[in-house]
Amino acid sequence: MLEPSEEFLNDMGSYLNSKRKEPIEKNASISSVPTKSALEAGSKKKVNENFKVFIRVRPMLKREINSESCIKVEDVKDFPRTPPPQRIYVKDPSMLNIVRGNYVFNRVFVEKATQDEVFLSVASPLIHALVNDKKNVTMFAYGQTGTGKTYTMEGPNGISSETKDGLISQSLSLMFDLLNSGDESLNVSYQYVQLYNGNFLDLLKPSSNIDMKVEEVKDNNGEVLTTRVRGATINKTNNISELLNDVANGASYRASGATNMNDASSRSHAILIVILSNNTTLYMIDLAGSERNKRSGATGRRFNEATAINVALSALGRVVLNLVENNGKRGKHVSYYDNPLTHLLMPGLG
Repeated sequence: MLEPSEEFLNDMGSYLNSKRKEPIEKNASISSVPTKSALEAGSKKKVNENFKVFIRVRPMLKREINSESCIKVEDVKDFPRTPPPQRIYVKDPSMLNIVRGNYVFNRVFVEKATQDEVFLSVASPLIHALVNDKKNVTMFAYGQTGTGKTYTMEGPNGISSETKDGLISQSLSLMFDLLNSGDESLNVSYQYVQLYNGNFLDLLKPSSNIDMKVEEVKDNNGEVLTTRVRGATINKTNNISELLNDVANGASYRASGATNMNDASSRSHAILIVILSNNTTLYMIDLAGSERNKRSGATGRRFNEATAINVALSALGRVVLNLVENNGKRGKHVSYYDNPLTHLLMPGLG
């Protein structure tokens, strides 16, 4: 049966109960959901466009095919924007379909949604902002292990310069199209690394043993423009096929392993960094799946991997919450430096 993970429900419950300027009223309960998602309504004056959250529901597996769906999705009514956000109701079939909670997101992609639908809604507007508006952009797939993050990011056939059916290949293809049709001549450089057990490893040169750290690129006023991984390979290209082939080859070296929840569970966070010559940066991250060791059965090496995975995910969650509370701007203290993942993504988050 396709059921929401305990971690998902706990995270959503904690988030909706936490203090914020908007949109939850003082005495609201978890089931009393705002008309705007919390990540949209960072300010009373305008809609927060810095953060968008999408949910994708994967199709049921063979062993789940006869189970009852535990979700329902509907548009938020009377919302002053087209398309409106969507509300997802999470039910517990084992408890007479009692609704465990309902949450609002920018959009919910149900089982039949195609890769193209996801790309056009999620990634396409961000790539236009990257090239046309010179904004740093971060896209990451977050969720429990086995929910389809890598499928969404890489596509059903993996990263490929031929099929181009994952968010990574589709986004890069659009980026090059926009660059080639624009008036400004910009060069493209890129790194592809994995964060494994708290350490960066070079996926473009897997044999490298160099100690790798986050490096900040600052302007004359000390403002961080972009980041990169010092010690990792930086390739330059103006050829989409060359970039995708490099990333596809690097993805084959990503750490993975079997757990009780996934036969091919990613055990690292894979991070593609694409830097334009004007220092505008695109970060695309296929996060390793969140998991509870009790359910995954992780022991020994797998236990240590799971611990490192969850530490990075927790740090990322804290940074996003800090930024949302400050309308997507850097506050007095945003805990970027708590983890190498959040430090690296700093220019693309705040």
